Amino acid sequence: MEAAAAGMGMVDEARRLIAEQVETLEDIAAEARARREAIQASAFVELHGPGNGGAPDSDEPAATTRPRRRGEGAVRPRAS
Repeated sequence: MEAAAAGMGMVDEARRLIAEQVETLEDIAAEARARREAIQASAFVELHGPGNGGAPDSDEPAATTRPRRRGEGAVRPRAS
């Protein structure tokens, strides 16, 4: 009985540790997303100038398709 109680305690502790790691990973992903959006916004301002309001510079219609995304199994090379 004591072994079962100890085992359940270890499982609860493992769940808590995994939940903390997942939360940390989610925080890192949110920060990366915010950084990417800031970089994209500054690049847009650099290309189109401030106060353009997102209007296209030419008479061409705006692209309505989204850029292709990586597949679920795609592995991105890591920088060393």
